[in-house]
Amino acid sequence: MVQRKVIGLLEHVRLIGAAQCYEDVVARIDTGAMSSSIDIKIAKDLHFPIISGLTKTIRSANGETIRKVVQATLEIQGKKISAKMSITDRSHMTYPLLIGRDILTQEKFIIDPLVEFDSKKKVAVKK
Repeated sequence: MVQRKVIGLLEHVRLIGAAQCYEDVVARIDTGAMSSSIDIKIAKDLHFPIISGLTKTIRSANGETIRKVVQATLEIQGKKISAKMSITDRSHMTYPLLIGRDILTQEKFIIDPLVEFDSKKKVAVKK
């Protein structure tokens, strides 16, 4: 039986770009979101390629928007993941990366809201 990774509502994520450059961020884990989203500035800085002709229609309390999609590589708890993410301006939001159900189900993560992120140690700890 494969051991499934347990993550909290916030998680340390390494975004891996071209030429192995990377950026470490704290991501919001959102089981209510169908798809994952990344801040446009980070996607550009890491040179994530935009997938030509692919867009996502995102519905939220603010209405409906159509977003471009990038192919991204990220690492959560040592697990390297390739995923498609919509890009948007998240600079006004607390977290530059939102991990939705697309990645959570693909990688079979278990979400435990009692697991809290320790920003000093950059690890999740159960309280």
